Amino acid sequence: QKITRIGQQLSRLPIDPKLGRILIEATQENCLSEALIIVSALSVQDPRERPMDRQQAADEAHKKFSDTRSDFISWLNLWNHFSQQREALSSSKLRKWCKDNFISWMRMREWQDTHRQIQKMLRDTDYKFNSTDAKYDALHRAILSGFLSNIGFKEEGHEYQSCRQRKFHIFPGSDLFNRGPKWVVASDIVETQKVYARHLARIEPQWISEKAAHLIKHSYTSPHWEKKSSQVSATRKSTLFGLLINPGTKVNYGPINSQESREIFIREALVQGNFDCKHDFFIHNRKLVEQIENLEAKSRRQDILVEEETIYNFYDTNLPDDIYSGPQLNRWVKQNDTSILKLSIDILMQQDADHINADQFPDTLTINSIHFPIEYHFDPSHHCDGITLITPVAGLASLNTQMCDWLVPGMLLEKITELIRSLPKKLRKNFVPAPDFAKACLDALVAGENNLTISLSNHLRKMTGVDIPFDAWQPHQLADYLLLNYRVIDNDGKVLAENRDLNKLQQQFSDYTQVSPVQAESHELEADNVDYHILDNLPECIDINNNGITIKAYPTLTVQNKQVNVRIIHSRDESIELQREGMRQLFINALSQPLRHLKSTLRNIQTLCNRYTPIGSCDELKQQLIYRMIDTLFTRHMPESSATFESLLDQQRGNMDEELNKILKQIDIILATYQRLYRQLKNPPLHWLDAMTDIQDQLNHLLGKFFIVTTSDQAFSDLPRYLMAIEKRLEKIQQNPERDRKARLEIASLWSDYKKRNEQLTKNNQHSAQLEEYRWLLEEYRISLFAQEIKTRVPVSSKRLRKAWLEISDA
Repeated sequence: QKITRIGQQLSRLPIDPKLGRILIEATQENCLSEALIIVSALSVQDPRERPMDRQQAADEAHKKFSDTRSDFISWLNLWNHFSQQREALSSSKLRKWCKDNFISWMRMREWQDTHRQIQKMLRDTDYKFNSTDAKYDALHRAILSGFLSNIGFKEEGHEYQSCRQRKFHIFPGSDLFNRGPKWVVASDIVETQKVYARHLARIEPQWISEKAAHLIKHSYTSPHWEKKSSQVSATRKSTLFGLLINPGTKVNYGPINSQESREIFIREALVQGNFDCKHDFFIHNRKLVEQIENLEAKSRRQDILVEEETIYNFYDTNLPDDIYSGPQLNRWVKQNDTSILKLSIDILMQQDADHINADQFPDTLTINSIHFPIEYHFDPSHHCDGITLITPVAGLASLNTQMCDWLVPGMLLEKITELIRSLPKKLRKNFVPAPDFAKACLDALVAGENNLTISLSNHLRKMTGVDIPFDAWQPHQLADYLLLNYRVIDNDGKVLAENRDLNKLQQQFSDYTQVSPVQAESHELEADNVDYHILDNLPECIDINNNGITIKAYPTLTVQNKQVNVRIIHSRDESIELQREGMRQLFINALSQPLRHLKSTLRNIQTLCNRYTPIGSCDELKQQLIYRMIDTLFTRHMPESSATFESLLDQQRGNMDEELNKILKQIDIILATYQRLYRQLKNPPLHWLDAMTDIQDQLNHLLGKFFIVTTSDQAFSDLPRYLMAIEKRLEKIQQNPERDRKARLEIASLWSDYKKRNEQLTKNNQHSAQLEEYRWLLEEYRISLFAQEIKTRVPVSSKRLRKAWLEISDA
């Protein structure tokens, strides 16, 4: 074998090769002067003496030469002290100094002679000595190069792991004993009672990598793709003669193992798309894969897109063998045609998906004329599994569960099937097999015409004659993907919340406001302190573009104290209610003078106020009387222009006194009857107690806090009859309490169904005129049950009520 340059240099140095290697390296590190002193010391016997009878004194004397970082520096310190004393003292005094400091005079002479001989030899071979003091790092890097097999790494306790599976302790005579640096190098390792390392120094692990690069062995683990650097990286572990030097460093794995790196690059970057790549072929291929993955998400199947191995084989065949990173691909693309890397639908699809079309699985849901974008996900472990509807906060008001419960046509059959299976067993057994009944319902029903479960109840009743109670359906038992997921975003597209409970989201964001340029479209219409002339410039609705979603909004009259403002409202139902209140206030403001006169006539209604006390205050009573009079004469006409408004004022202004007196007479009768009932119910006899809950519930619905304003004209005129019917019922309870109990049971289920449906509509901010009419039919039916002596407005039977209830369900 050929001798290296360093080998040739060592052959000319007649000393231990380890020591010679230190001198060669010291020349490069500019520390040859100091290294020569240390090498000379290592070539002779240690001049420091430690007599058995004076060990402590010797240790104290030697302390002045010690260095806590390095025993090699201790030698330098001894050499320098001796040199200074030799210059200053005579030969006899120098001998005495050596004796006092427990230094062997003869060994010092031997050290000097060895140093002189090696120095002359080095000068003859043109070695360059440094003229400035050497630094610690440079000197010990040179020393390390000679003792690479004597490196130690501290483990638990005081033990060090060295090369070739050896372990050692620091020799007690060393200045590093009990200091325990993490990494050390020793000049020699000897075995006595224990294995000891002598003449040590603290070193840094990075020096080992520099000086032992030709001896260090590397192993690589965990090769992986890194998107940011566009390359395959791995963890490199380095060992020197079996000693772990570096437990883990991240390196570019491509040049080390190009074949494995190429495979990882193709699988992770190109196949899985975890790659920031702007090349046409990559964008084209990712779009095709995403389209097919979207088809799989819609159909909830994973058998349309080919296996990843097929895509890998395509790239492996067409991509050059020497490309394993992003930068290499970029260079290749600049000089070659990339069309060979473009995938096709034929390659990517293992079966057709014609049944997954836009009709069955649309990309948007249209609700109240707004096109809401939707996303499909197929991952049962993910919170977005199923269909996610995306809406800005402003769009929440336009959503309702009646439309959203129908999902999309492609998923409706499965949802109907699972809904039927959710029914209690005594009902479910009438619709077996469930898929067949679900298919029949799917073919007959029109999505969105009614609530899904109500539509199902009606159609299943037509098919089998079996009635399904409203609360028998158990939609909460369905899998999450059969319930729409709602994602609420702000004007910048940031996700604010996600939930499958629409009502909860609508309540959560009911008071949410956000200033944004999107709202600028409505600023022209919004105004403060307007009068009725604003009606000429108030459109019924406007379109607002919010994050790509066009939302209908409603310029609406709103009331703030006695001032009328125009605000943009996103909920149509809320807009209608606020518009009615705003219109009422416009008329009140326009009729301030005559209303002042009317209010003065209300000062003498103390008797009415006393009767109204269980319901509300006297001021609230007076306000509602004025409101009802305004609503009756003006507000219910809802004029759409200032001209119509003025015309209505002229027509009805003179009827205000008469209308108010009419209302006062009606309310006087109502409250007089209510007062009598209130006194009776305050201290009821024992045989009334069973009926008390039902009667109080009825009264709460008849005479709520705002009943004077909210009750329709027909119902308002009927209130005296309903109250008198309650009085008659109380009389009859005394005569026949058992009869009252039977009648109460007969109406209980009807009244319970009404309350549940009404509560649901209220919760969803919805209103049903048919349900309101049904509610007053129930009052007429109560009369026929409990007080037949009082005339009913229309004849009502339980059969007619059931028919009316079915009509409400069909609607």
